[in-house]
Amino acid sequence: MKKVSIIIPVYNVEQYIEECLGSVLSQTYPAIEILLIENGSTDQSLELIRKYQAFDQVRIIVQDRKTGPGGARNAGVAAATGEYIAFVDGDDRIEPTMIEKMVQTLEEYQSSVVMCKHSIFWGPYREKKRKKSAPTEILDFEKNPEALESMQGQCWNKLYKKEIIKQFPFPEDINFEDAAVTYAIMIAAKRVPYIQEELYHYRRNWQGITLSNKIPNRGTLDLYKAMSILEDNCASLRKDNRYDDSLTRIEHSILMVSAIDSACWITIPHKTHKRIVNCLAFLANRKYGFVNHMGNPMIERGMKRLLYFGRIKWFECFLDPDFEVNYSDKDILEEVDELITGYQKVHKKR
Repeated sequence: MKKVSIIIPVYNVEQYIEECLGSVLSQTYPAIEILLIENGSTDQSLELIRKYQAFDQVRIIVQDRKTGPGGARNAGVAAATGEYIAFVDGDDRIEPTMIEKMVQTLEEYQSSVVMCKHSIFWGPYREKKRKKSAPTEILDFEKNPEALESMQGQCWNKLYKKEIIKQFPFPEDINFEDAAVTYAIMIAAKRVPYIQEELYHYRRNWQGITLSNKIPNRGTLDLYKAMSILEDNCASLRKDNRYDDSLTRIEHSILMVSAIDSACWITIPHKTHKRIVNCLAFLANRKYGFVNHMGNPMIERGMKRLLYFGRIKWFECFLDPDFEVNYSDKDILEEVDELITGYQKVHKKR
């Protein structure tokens, strides 16, 4: 029986970490180790996870510097003794049968990666009536590169062979670090079984890394760094340019959705906000040559979030079709950075 190393970055998740660990320790698959990577929490997370040292499966690694979730995951991979690797966020939970089903599927299809459906919930987890599962689907990215566009870039609803995850280390000290590697891993794996069952439950946490790093701060700028790393990771994997169009649409979508998300969460003055959104949209269009934002499925999904928040018309008013600047991408990013940083300084004084 192959061992599975479950890597959990721990950063300011005192409210949820015990629930998360309860679900991981309840796995029906016996051959697991749990690596808790403490990444500089300022709350009681470290004290809480120390209670779990009594479990034979649990190891705690306390990092001597804050490296972000990417660095924490890399530390976990380096310390892992299992042949398979899984990632779980410290504020999420998983089904008791998740690892068992994923191992069975990975070995049945002799793949390097397997993924499953996930659910999204806010605040406390409440068990809902389970949706009927569909047969496992095979995503063949080599024959059908467009299948890449049907998935999202998160790393946590998947099980990996250790050798493939080691090929693509996560970038450190940035957000959206998994988007920089996940698509490259899928291309390298070629064929990925997709279990049509919600085995992973992702918590939308207002204090979490992703939501706490919306504008106004530098979280959105990290997307540009992540997309640059993704391009580097995929450079050696491309064959006959077969992935170019799909990767271009994915990168464009992620960058545009960042501008859309800023309209969901932003609280800075209207004039500054409008400038930031248009700069981000202009950068995406300059790089990828798209004009019709709504022609892209990922962007349409992002727009649905604005519908939920009742801000769809507001965002459309912000997008100026004639917006154009005649200076470099680097200068545009520096302007966005200055606008965000300038607002932060003013905001902190209040």
